[in-house]
Amino acid sequence: MDAGADIRATNKHGENRLHLICRRLSACSRPNLLASEKADIVDILARLMKGGLDPVAGNNFGWTPIDAAMSSVAWPLLCEAMRQVGRNMREELRRLDFAASISISEVEIEEKLSETTLGEAPLSTKRQAIRSTKASRFATSVVNLPGNSSGKPRLTSFTPKL
Repeated sequence: MDAGADIRATNKHGENRLHLICRRLSACSRPNLLASEKADIVDILARLMKGGLDPVAGNNFGWTPIDAAMSSVAWPLLCEAMRQVGRNMREELRRLDFAASISISEVEIEEKLSETTLGEAPLSTKRQAIRSTKASRFATSVVNLPGNSSGKPRLTSFTPKL
């Protein structure tokens, strides 16, 4: 970045550097990052946001860096970076939900948050509760696709926005 790289550049899918960093952090899921590594990642994320990258900007499919950060590793790092640049994650989530016409009552959300099963990491945000519900509905529809007699989800190149 200091050498003059175009931080607003995107790949063919419309993903900027925030998307890629958050997605890779979520995919690697390295929960034992050193404090110095976490600080470096937060610093990079904050610098990218200060440089104009928006954590609620969607790629070509509508996925945001916030969506990409839905893991126990990436989520707290992105939240801290947003806090450092004066952005409130709760407000950003409300803005995304409003834009997506999501209207679920507080009671329904709290019920979903309390439904985590043993072995699952607890759902830590309302948006994760909503996405979890939508993801389970999608997984069921993948298993029940015509021609899928195995009963197991099939991988496809299509990535739906849940």
